[in-house]
Amino acid sequence: MLHVSQAGFDYEPVCFYPEITDSLRIVAGENALELACLFPSPSSVFLNQPRQVMHLTGLALAVGDTQIDNHFLNQKWSVQLKETLPNQWHGCRKIFSKIPLPMLTVDQYKKLFDLLNCPAAKKFLQHDNNITGNTIEILHELPVELRVPGVVKFIDHTKEARIIAMLCADSEAASCFLDKVRDIPSRGEFWTDATTYLIARAFEFPIGPKIDHPSIHQIVKPTDLVSFARKFRNCLKGCVGDGITGSTAYYHYAHPTEPAVIALKSRFGGNSAAIEEMKGVGNARLSDETRRIIATAFAQHGIIDASDNMFGGCYDGLYHAFFSIGRSQLDADAIDGEADTAINLIQTMFQPSAGEGA
Repeated sequence: MLHVSQAGFDYEPVCFYPEITDSLRIVAGENALELACLFPSPSSVFLNQPRQVMHLTGLALAVGDTQIDNHFLNQKWSVQLKETLPNQWHGCRKIFSKIPLPMLTVDQYKKLFDLLNCPAAKKFLQHDNNITGNTIEILHELPVELRVPGVVKFIDHTKEARIIAMLCADSEAASCFLDKVRDIPSRGEFWTDATTYLIARAFEFPIGPKIDHPSIHQIVKPTDLVSFARKFRNCLKGCVGDGITGSTAYYHYAHPTEPAVIALKSRFGGNSAAIEEMKGVGNARLSDETRRIIATAFAQHGIIDASDNMFGGCYDGLYHAFFSIGRSQLDADAIDGEADTAINLIQTMFQPSAGEGA
């Protein structure tokens, strides 16, 4: 910018912009103008430098280093590093040499400078084979505890990293999250666990009826339900949402040889709640005696056992049987077999169960 005054007349300020070659524009991106000022066209003094020197120059300019000139470029790489990063230079040569061209943005260089002060981030960058601007932005968003390969490899975008950072708002939360996802094999499972962890931090299940039995207790915390899913080898992990909304309450029957998980669901038709399911380990059917104990305990609170006679549990079987019976090409024996299936299902649906009376 030049302001000229002559013979008492003030002229409008005039801007002089250096020539920016196409090569410099392609390589340097938004850094091109500043570099063209320092290394005028054709800017070959800068463009002939190794890419690690280009990136170091970009970082130096981004953090306000004014000592970038031809003399700087003519020095040995080790001297350039120590001048630019007097406190962080050790181990940085490997990092800068793995950042591809074109150059990063000014903001990304500033974030890289911050990351070089973090031992965890620096270690990650030293071992990562393809450091991009996106990698730097993701690392910068994440808490220090989560700047590790086991987390970063499952995060594709900066906003995803921001979600995890919001989820792990303090050091303790970040460490707990890392313990949960440390050995996760896939991106899908990583985000499923992240969802479970978020729910566990944010919610608890609504309190259901207290059952007057020393071995039956409600599962109140989402984390506990997920834990029971592992112990019982079933799909309870996918039921956390039902627990949070209160549409289903889950209970544990603690027994040394035949433990059970009971699902209590709101029910229309005159009953406020009913036992929808009671299952053992691996979704095994419980013995009649265990079913009787559980059903009796809930019946004392007006809660019936509908786990064996709810229409929904038999609907698919009945639908298939009726459909098969209606197919005219079936022979008599096939129709007879489907009819037996339908009869058994209907008897199961409507037979009295414990707690309802005969």
